[in-house]
Amino acid sequence: MPKKRKYSKVTVVIDGVTYRRTVAYYTLDEFAEKKAKVIAELQRQAMKNFSAVADEWEEYHSQSIQTYTQVCYQAPLKDLKNEFGDCILKEITSMNFQLFLERMAAQSYAKQTIRLRKIVMKQVFDFAILQGYVDFNPVSVCKIPKKATSGKRSLPTDDDINIIKNHTDDMWGLYCNLLMYTGLRREEALALTYEDIDFENEVIHITKSLIFENGKSYVRDSLKSAAGRRTVPLLKPLKNILDKDGTGYLFTVKDGNPLVKWEFDKGFSRFREESGLSCTSHQLRHYFATLCFDANLDEKDVQDIMGHSKISLTKEVYTHIREERRSKTARQLNSYLRQA
Repeated sequence: MPKKRKYSKVTVVIDGVTYRRTVAYYTLDEFAEKKAKVIAELQRQAMKNFSAVADEWEEYHSQSIQTYTQVCYQAPLKDLKNEFGDCILKEITSMNFQLFLERMAAQSYAKQTIRLRKIVMKQVFDFAILQGYVDFNPVSVCKIPKKATSGKRSLPTDDDINIIKNHTDDMWGLYCNLLMYTGLRREEALALTYEDIDFENEVIHITKSLIFENGKSYVRDSLKSAAGRRTVPLLKPLKNILDKDGTGYLFTVKDGNPLVKWEFDKGFSRFREESGLSCTSHQLRHYFATLCFDANLDEKDVQDIMGHSKISLTKEVYTHIREERRSKTARQLNSYLRQA
């Protein structure tokens, strides 16, 4: 008759924390051997430092997120490792992390920069809970400091706008005009093909993005969020400078292939240097939001056009524009009064 398999619980208390595991065995000798292995593994897990767990999380997490999200998480993860890397994971407290956030705010880091560190830290601890390394997430009760600044979304200067409007017959001028009149993100613009443009109905279909990775570029059908897949209006100033008979990618330097990162960096940097352009791609996206504000477009419509995943993001942009206009008005009034 075959031996019957038995099950017993192994209970271990490490630094006041109780761990329980179920062990299957046939003989007492096998149970003793497995019990010793379970205790050794639990002790090993209990001594994991933050860097080790963060590396495990990064490897696990990279399988389920987009490349551009991975890129966004690289700097926060590096900062967190610098701060907590050698700390035993279970010894990191809510107060430890809250003080870290407070220091970032005191050093004038933008609210979004601080928020990203909190997001990554929370995800590392959520992963650690699933792995059985810790029992709770100390980040859950931490708050973004109220004194953290919202960050500055500066607009292109009037000179920048004039430069862009005067460069409609070259690729980089077209790139800037496209961002200025559509509000597309860089990765969305670089993945655009002429087949995505419906000249008759005056719309552009945004369905993909260009990802830079390890010296290569990949066109992905997935976008930053579900809201990223959208249709934006083809405004007249942009329609007038597009090639109605064009095919393939709008932005390419050889063989009709999408740009790789060094081609984009070198080409756009040279264009900025030679033309005198001082603004960035993201500033042109913000300029488009300002056009929408000046045209009195509803926030929900702007959310749809710009592909914001949440209406709160659009409201934040509109609020910033209002505050910026208010400050500009105050400066103009003060200048007038000084001359009066």
